[in-house]
Amino acid sequence: MIRKVRGSLIGQWVITENHSIYDRYRLGEIEKQNKKIVLSIYEALYAVEKGKLIIMKNDKEIKNDEIIKLNEKKDKSFLIKYAVFKDLRNKGYIPKSGLKFGADFRLYEKKRSKHSRWLIKIMKENEKLNLIDIIARNRIAHSTAKELVIAVVDREGDITYISVRWMKKLD
Repeated sequence: MIRKVRGSLIGQWVITENHSIYDRYRLGEIEKQNKKIVLSIYEALYAVEKGKLIIMKNDKEIKNDEIIKLNEKKDKSFLIKYAVFKDLRNKGYIPKSGLKFGADFRLYEKKRSKHSRWLIKIMKENEKLNLIDIIARNRIAHSTAKELVIAVVDREGDITYISVRWMKKLD
């Protein structure tokens, strides 16, 4: 039986010195300076749910519901984003922050690869689609050799993935 990794909650991140969570489950990133593993809050919640991680703050264990409450105050879409993160992880994909690409997540294939293949934009089913926003995101995806995928979350929590691609002009 594998012991649970302990991580410390620091802002929006969970930091651990135990590399097994990265090596075995491909969760987190290796911090270059001091070689610690830094997990996003989504990765940390997922690891806790899977029984791989214990999150600590001030030498006290923090449960998922407490972390969710803290993050919902900062981001009203937190639970929807986590639902998409979890769905993608459960399907074997590796979601990471897509912030520098103007997306919610960048997504890696199941096999280990250096470059992400998709950018994920999350929307609620009743959210209005801003065409200019989608065009701009699709342009970024195209210029970085990625594909834009819109994850639409409905009231029941079901997720539909819509691929957006450039199409050459038809003659």
